Amino acid sequence: MKKLLLILLVLFTACVSHQPEPIVQPVKVYPIPWITWDDGYSLDKNLLNDRFITRGDKLFNQGKYFEALEQFYATRAGNARISDFNESLQLRIASTLLALDEPQKALDALSSFYEKNGKSVHTVRAESALIFAFIYGRLVNLHQSLAWFSQALRDAKHPSLKAVIEKGTLLLLARIPDPELSKLREHWDKDYYLRGLIQIELSRRSKPGAVIIPISEFPRFWEVELKKEQKVINNESPNKNGIMVLLPMTGRYAAFGQAVKQGIELALGGENATAIPVVYRDTQASPAIAAAICSELAFTKNYSTIIGPLLYTTSQVVADCAKRHNLKMFSFTKKAEFAEGQGIYRLGMDAESQMSSVVKSLTENLGFKKYAIAYPAEETSQEFVREFKKAVAQNGAMLVSEYSYYRNPIPDFRELGRELGIYNPQALFLVDSIDNANRVAVALGPDRLKQTRLVGTGEWSDLPKLMQSANSLEGVIFPSPFFENASGLSQQFVNSYKKIYGKQPDFLAAQGFDAATVVKAIVGQMQAGNTWENIISSFRSYNGLTGHVQFAGPDKLHRNLKVVEFTNGGLQEINRSSAPEFVYRGNNDEQKKEN
Repeated sequence: MKKLLLILLVLFTACVSHQPEPIVQPVKVYPIPWITWDDGYSLDKNLLNDRFITRGDKLFNQGKYFEALEQFYATRAGNARISDFNESLQLRIASTLLALDEPQKALDALSSFYEKNGKSVHTVRAESALIFAFIYGRLVNLHQSLAWFSQALRDAKHPSLKAVIEKGTLLLLARIPDPELSKLREHWDKDYYLRGLIQIELSRRSKPGAVIIPISEFPRFWEVELKKEQKVINNESPNKNGIMVLLPMTGRYAAFGQAVKQGIELALGGENATAIPVVYRDTQASPAIAAAICSELAFTKNYSTIIGPLLYTTSQVVADCAKRHNLKMFSFTKKAEFAEGQGIYRLGMDAESQMSSVVKSLTENLGFKKYAIAYPAEETSQEFVREFKKAVAQNGAMLVSEYSYYRNPIPDFRELGRELGIYNPQALFLVDSIDNANRVAVALGPDRLKQTRLVGTGEWSDLPKLMQSANSLEGVIFPSPFFENASGLSQQFVNSYKKIYGKQPDFLAAQGFDAATVVKAIVGQMQAGNTWENIISSFRSYNGLTGHVQFAGPDKLHRNLKVVEFTNGGLQEINRSSAPEFVYRGNNDEQKKEN
């Protein structure tokens, strides 16, 4: 009996005439729609009195599914015989796996439990059948999902449980495209429980403007409920050039997502705040949730542009969604593996932007032509090494020395100093931490550092840590994503941020501000009727908080970061920029817009 498949898809057609009408009524709102038990209690309402399950239930309700699963696994008994306790535990494990978007593992876990105990598919209790229904729905096996929903409805003893099951069935039906739903209607016409619910869904669709989001686009079909009379998901204005902001605003990365969101809010606020519809959605750093949200909003046809996500994995799936729906996307990921093109752009401070900014600034502003590089032999440094060499070549400079070492044991950098004495480079780029930068600086000594400036990555933009080694690290140079300076935009941003949020902004907030400012300007041009191609070709640059942003052709966004040196206990910009402005190229003249 593999995976408890319901072979008989047409069930229980007898005694239809005297059955009551389907129950559709308000029900308890559960965090997850297949949860039918109370925290700490079994399916039969018995107190489980198990500390691991108690902790697991609490963590599950907080959305900490990995931690919850660890607790549930910790309480597993030596035997897996069916009992109220064991069955309640197994349903929790399967439920958590499904919440983690691991439907196949959830199916394996629950099926194995019943198979080992010789449990017939027809005798599985309604609460278990409900979870099987959601699992198969997530696997887009519609017939199996509906068969399990039917069995759950048949066996549900309490009206409130039946109402929960009916609600889940309607959520699935709302995701099935019209042609397929018509076929399913014919197939399940003799099943009383499903026939009535399919008719309810058909009634919803008959109303003008009813939304249908295919399950192929939204496989986690339970995450957004479509009201029976809903015409447009959400209440945002039906403006086809709206902006959707997708960030992790709860969970492990909440602090980062909130910082970016606050910067975006500052950029999109003010007296014209409602000129462009904006919606903020929490991805919870989950690729599955991010993809579902993107599909949901894309089908409303109200949005043209996405700001976010923050992380690489979520950015990947949202990029796929954006391409399918012809949306523009500006991601904050810094991973080079994230492919740009087809309206997808990367705003993160990646190795390419850091290295090109540093070498360009030192070559143009300080006249450097001879460079050296030192890096740990570990693979993690290689991306910076490649980009640094490329930037040196592009700026017509020379790489005169290359030195690699192993971090363990802690290296003796005096050999590096002897090599630099032979080649006399003007700058040494070190792909390593501030701690090792301090070791290098001590080993080289002040005389060598006057001749060869020590240069690092954006990781060095940590003023408190620099201050701990202020004497040895005086004069080090690195790209800084954001630091407070005397420019008008910087002062205005910092003062506004502190006034609204009561704290000093960090580079994530500044990055959010710059991204939203660029997108706001572009969407404004789209609202004015300009095509994307014309906007990109006429857009020269934005000189903002984190440096210059410009399009390097239609498929790539280039960032020229601010490059600073640590001096006298503070940061001083080497590449002094002009006043922040947008520059567009017109037909006959240039139009400048102060920001």
